[in-house]
Amino acid sequence: MKYLSVIIMIVLSIYYLSCESKNDDRERLSNLLFPDLEIPYAVDCGKVILANGTSPDNLIMDSYKVNKADFNADTLNIEVSYGGGCKEHEFCLVAWNYFLESQPVRAYLFLSHNSNDDYCKANITSKLSIDMTPLKQDFFNQYGIRSDSIIVRILCSGERLNLKYKF
Repeated sequence: MKYLSVIIMIVLSIYYLSCESKNDDRERLSNLLFPDLEIPYAVDCGKVILANGTSPDNLIMDSYKVNKADFNADTLNIEVSYGGGCKEHEFCLVAWNYFLESQPVRAYLFLSHNSNDDYCKANITSKLSIDMTPLKQDFFNQYGIRSDSIIVRILCSGERLNLKYKF
């Protein structure tokens, strides 16, 4: 009975020491996305991240290819392909230079990819769905309803996408 108690305590200790909390993951993701900046909030890559004035040179950019991209209401759907298969990859869309005074108004975004040092060779295709509501709300806060759309220019791995985001 004494040995059983010791074994259970050792197993539980190993389990708790090997786990990380979700907050640690979010904090680490913030640090990976913005290594030179201190972001005061948890990053949610399911929504566009508003970081006006941030240089895309400060963001993680592992290679990937965009197969297609389009809007469905306030959701940006992007299909990407990349090498990997052994670790989880993270994609975050960052609005880094918006709203440029032009007609129509433009916003520059950057699709960051963190492969988490995944050196596996499988060709992976993923579909990303990113909520663009924060960008739309910020547009309405700054401009009111003067326009029904903006041009979104997304810097991707080696290419630039131009899409019309209709409200």
